[in-house]
Amino acid sequence: MKVRFHYPQSFLKFTLLGFVVAAIPILAGLFYSVLSLDRLARDSQRVVYQGAQAVNGVRDLSESLVAMERGVRQFAILGDQELRGVYDQAHGRFTETGAGLAGLAWAPAQRQLLADLLEGEAALHGALVKGDFSERVVRRKTREFTRLVGMARQLAQHSHQLVDREIAGLRERAEQTRTRVNWMLLGLVPLGMLLALGVPLLIAKPVRQIDAAIRTLREGDLTRPIVLEGPSDVRYLAQRLDWLRQGLLDAEADKTRFLRHLSHELKTPLAALRESADLLFDGTLGDLSPPQEEVVSILRQNSLRLQKLIEDLLAYRSLLAAPGSVQVREFRLGEVLERVLEDQRAALLARSLVVSRSGDDLHLWADPEKLRVIVDNLLSNAIKFSPPAGRIRLEARETDAEVVLEVADQGPGVDPADRPRVFDSFYQGRPPDAAPVRGTGLGLAIAREHALAHGGRIEIVDVHGEGACFRVTLPKGQGIGK
Repeated sequence: MKVRFHYPQSFLKFTLLGFVVAAIPILAGLFYSVLSLDRLARDSQRVVYQGAQAVNGVRDLSESLVAMERGVRQFAILGDQELRGVYDQAHGRFTETGAGLAGLAWAPAQRQLLADLLEGEAALHGALVKGDFSERVVRRKTREFTRLVGMARQLAQHSHQLVDREIAGLRERAEQTRTRVNWMLLGLVPLGMLLALGVPLLIAKPVRQIDAAIRTLREGDLTRPIVLEGPSDVRYLAQRLDWLRQGLLDAEADKTRFLRHLSHELKTPLAALRESADLLFDGTLGDLSPPQEEVVSILRQNSLRLQKLIEDLLAYRSLLAAPGSVQVREFRLGEVLERVLEDQRAALLARSLVVSRSGDDLHLWADPEKLRVIVDNLLSNAIKFSPPAGRIRLEARETDAEVVLEVADQGPGVDPADRPRVFDSFYQGRPPDAAPVRGTGLGLAIAREHALAHGGRIEIVDVHGEGACFRVTLPKGQGIGK
């Protein structure tokens, strides 16, 4: 099952959410590091405290035992109650210190030694009290004090071992903490960076969709509704772009309707004008004087030019009505070139232009009428921009997979500023200085559409020593070329 990502309501919320999500792993790593260091600090404080308490406590036990032995000996000899108080104070301090030491984290053997020391001192104290601290009892128990002092010294040695063991454990925990923190940083920091990188990628996706939608509008594909995924402001922009698409569709329909009416309204009067000019030019209505012949010639030439403009409009309208439709059959390229040159003969003679041809015997599988329109428009464009008495090259050749047709003139070439839009509908670049009438801007657009309908392409190429060179490439595959 495909998981769909649900965008927040706006780009601002989405950006803030992205930064929060990207910061969570890093903040979690920092928080864990702080907790680990704090726990390690508390453990260090506990170890230092226990170590100091163990060392000082065992020393106090030894000192208390010595004080008790001295006090009880002196009391037994002198019978001074103040000396008995010294013993009682040392005994109380010993008992209190021993109770405090019992709460430390001793090893089992050390804990047993401490318990034996405390029990031995308690038993000694009970015997002294029972014997009323008499000299005879004190003399008999003196060796017991010596044994307890030895046990206290042995416990002192064990206290240093306790400190060393706690320090070793603390060092081990510190190393484990450092390792965990390092691994966490190695995992969480790249994760945070990956999440931070994912936010721009998720933002870029709606931007790419917007760019694709705008490109679609720019290329004239108005049939697909514009739907964008993303935050609400992106979806709102999609609605506005689709509203623009609907407006462009309406404008395109109005343009098509206008071209249809205009071409229809112009064809009838133009036909009458052509017939009248032909009658006068042929002398059917009588001989004309030289000035009249010149006027009739101008009238006839301009009617032909006007007819060409209307034919371009009709061809463009048919492209809008049925784009990409071709009627493919096999024919010889020379047949199409002969028709085009015959139609353009008057224009070529008027400017004393010479056409060099090659590839007449090449056989094609294509739509001959659409190929004729392509060659006718490219040749008309070359005639318009060629200098008087210039040469136009019409060359066709084939490769393993393609058929290439080039039409080149000796004019000034296509201006670099016009190249990106030279094949756009109704676009007119800088006209030649000698051109009396501007065209419709449809010839190259129609040629491109016919080439695309064949699965080919048309482009401008630079050829040394020539002006503008238009190259038409048609594929051989799938019944187009043979």
